[in-house]
Amino acid sequence: GGGVGAERGGGGGGGGGGEETAVSSSEPSMNNSMAAPQMNSMMGEPGMQAVGAERPLTRQIAQASGTKEEQVIALAAAHPPIAEVLATYPGWVAYAYADDETEVTWYVEFHSAEDEWLGDCHVNLDTGEVYDVYMPRDLTDEEFQAGREKIEAYMHNSPEAAALLGDFSLWDHDVWYDKWADNWHAWYSYGLDTWEFVFYIDSDSGSVWLDDYYDPNVLQGDEEAAWNREQAVELAYQAPGIDVALDGYDNWYTYASDQGEGLWTVEFAADDQLLFSALVDIVNWQVIEGG
Repeated sequence: GGGVGAERGGGGGGGGGGEETAVSSSEPSMNNSMAAPQMNSMMGEPGMQAVGAERPLTRQIAQASGTKEEQVIALAAAHPPIAEVLATYPGWVAYAYADDETEVTWYVEFHSAEDEWLGDCHVNLDTGEVYDVYMPRDLTDEEFQAGREKIEAYMHNSPEAAALLGDFSLWDHDVWYDKWADNWHAWYSYGLDTWEFVFYIDSDSGSVWLDDYYDPNVLQGDEEAAWNREQAVELAYQAPGIDVALDGYDNWYTYASDQGEGLWTVEFAADDQLLFSALVDIVNWQVIEGG
């Protein structure tokens, strides 16, 4: 479901075919003619020069001179939503990649000192614009508590939740915030029953809306069944004689049936005609019979 999210999602993908530079905020400063905030020494490839500074590090940003990579990373790190997150990760590292040969637009990604991916953005070196920013941040204790109270108030005033759960006092529950998806989760458990609710909180109005709810145990079961079915088809496709049976048929399809204890029957068909059938054991990864 939709909701209020960061500007750009996903894990750390790379950019185009330009140079890569890694910048670390934790290295000692070196002499530099510019009096920039202390930051970032270059790491990675031989011959890279350190960008140092003379003043104590406050927000770990810099107005760096030197290579384009250094300038790009400095612009990105100084962007307020990014600088706010980097301030909580001493020793962060940044990587810059040119999107193409013009070296005008750049992709920048940030990692913690422990190599946890923190976020990314794009930078236009000609204009200094920082855009496509995805830099999730952890909530403060006060922000989390305020959000938790909103979620719990919503649940206790929701006819839908009341119809599903009945007496709230019987259910163990917990609330947590997913910074990567910018949404909230409320988990309720009573005996063997479990429900998980997904919420968004509007950052401007503070209003709460319920995006989804589900039984996580059923969801996990469905995912496991789908995975086992895929494994059965993959194993059956390795059966001796399958190539000959499917030769000349471009639009064949499969039926897979769970026989229990890891055994599956898989049928290959085309134009309502059975072409091949196999009995496979996905636990021991064996084709028991086929033809």
